[in-house]
Amino acid sequence: MHEKDLPALPATGKPVETTAVVIHRIENGRLVEKWPERDLVRLLQQLDVMPTPDGDAG
Repeated sequence: MHEKDLPALPATGKPVETTAVVIHRIENGRLVEKWPERDLVRLLQQLDVMPTPDGDAG
């Protein structure tokens, strides 16, 4: 649920789903690198900020 404001986008109350992948590189038992990747395009489509490939929002 989009309950908190995002930059330039007030909370809409719309249900949203998103996926993310985070890769951690651990060296000698310590986290030395972290690579996060989120599907922000799909999130913005669900909030009617970006159109979907078929031209419809969300």
